[in-house]
Amino acid sequence: MSRKRKYDDSYIKYGFTEIEVNREIRPQCVICTVVLSNDALKPAKLLRHLHTIHPTLKDQPPEFFEGKCKSLKKMKLGPSGANVALSQQVLTASFEISQLISKSKKAHSIGETLIKPSLLIAANIFGEDAKKKIQNMPLSNNTVKARIGKMSCDIEEQLLGKIKSSPYFALQCDENTDIAQCCQLLVFVRFLDVEDKTIKEELLLSSVLETTSKGIDVMQIISNYFENHNLKWEKLVGFCTDGAPAMLGCRSGLATLVKEKNPSTLTTHCVIHRQALATKTLPEELANVLKLAIKLVNFVKSKALNTRIFKKLCVELDSEYDTLLFHTEVRWLSKENMLKRLYELKEEMKIFLNEKDSELLEKFCDLKFELQFAYLVDIFEHLNNLNLQLQVEEAPEYLQEAVIELQNDSDCKNMFDSGTNLEEFWCRRATLHIQLREIALRYSVVFSTTYLCEQGFSSLLVIKNKQRNRLDVSDDMRLAISNIHPRIEKLVKEMQPQKSN
Repeated sequence: MSRKRKYDDSYIKYGFTEIEVNREIRPQCVICTVVLSNDALKPAKLLRHLHTIHPTLKDQPPEFFEGKCKSLKKMKLGPSGANVALSQQVLTASFEISQLISKSKKAHSIGETLIKPSLLIAANIFGEDAKKKIQNMPLSNNTVKARIGKMSCDIEEQLLGKIKSSPYFALQCDENTDIAQCCQLLVFVRFLDVEDKTIKEELLLSSVLETTSKGIDVMQIISNYFENHNLKWEKLVGFCTDGAPAMLGCRSGLATLVKEKNPSTLTTHCVIHRQALATKTLPEELANVLKLAIKLVNFVKSKALNTRIFKKLCVELDSEYDTLLFHTEVRWLSKENMLKRLYELKEEMKIFLNEKDSELLEKFCDLKFELQFAYLVDIFEHLNNLNLQLQVEEAPEYLQEAVIELQNDSDCKNMFDSGTNLEEFWCRRATLHIQLREIALRYSVVFSTTYLCEQGFSSLLVIKNKQRNRLDVSDDMRLAISNIHPRIEKLVKEMQPQKSN
């Protein structure tokens, strides 16, 4: 065991006084308050700090540093010797920047490799005081990861509190394979926030399915989460999946297993997935029209030169649009936008195909094709509009009187006619119609699609890429897509201020 070094009063001429940390004497700079290790109690190391960090003060007499030492003793210091107020500012900035890194879905190392160096360049202009604070700001890869983890836990704590306060909630879930061939499960929750009386959607959990992705495997993860966080199955009013056999199987499917926990839960098959399945069973003639439309778009978009020529042609013709849209096989995204854009640029496409002397021109100009193409555009447009329409069921007898009362409530009618959306109407306005409001809110909470999961997987592809394929994404995902703000001030107070090395 190495011998502990002792402080000498003459070290004040190097700008250092003594401080006891964990029953060990250490040197503390009277200028920047940094505390070095006991091993640094050597004139050479203390002098190096003075010349390197405070070069403009190296010729100051001992009396100057003695005055700084007296001021230092009057400051409010933490147990590590750091200025408590300064450390809290630095910690707060560290949390805020870490949150920004997570929201932008960037690598954790960017804090140390780009953000901090950029801030130091600015600090050189703003002055020594700003530079000192930034130098003390911890933004290493591990620090940013730790900050994100703490904020993620805080967001989850707030979310669970809101869910438990809600009279009911609904879930949607889906699984997908990431860049590292890991099967990632995402579960989103929709609930009534009783504080501001709005319906909100948040990521409940993200987890890796270690082996298979059967319904029983997914159910095990969700059940464990419910048990660990005291969530009640009785409050679950809706459960939405993508309709895969593992999700909707009548024996061991996830929906069946959920029904075993709460038989009154409404299990739904994502309506957008249903429409996607419907498009795969088009009549042969319409299917051929769709294939040709896709081929036409690919003819333009698959080559950069063709894309540039087509764009220039559209600009010269003063067209409303100057580019086509790629179709996609992502299951929740319909082909309506792609077809509609091609139809709107059909005359420009004819000119382009003629200039390219393409064999596709004759098929595209065929009258029968044009009629079927227009019909197909209309079909997909109606399918998309269907997602936005309110699906009505007739009210049962025991509710008909309540419905009549609501219909004759002039205040509610005026509120609704003023443009108030359905969620706000039932959450905040129609509070006197308790029975109807209860039913309306239960159905409002239920998910009709798994769109949030698909959006989550898009974020996952950005966060967990080839360069970060070993990353545990759960904390990053929650912080990146959550609408709940972490309580940074609370987290800072819970942490003991420490100086950055």
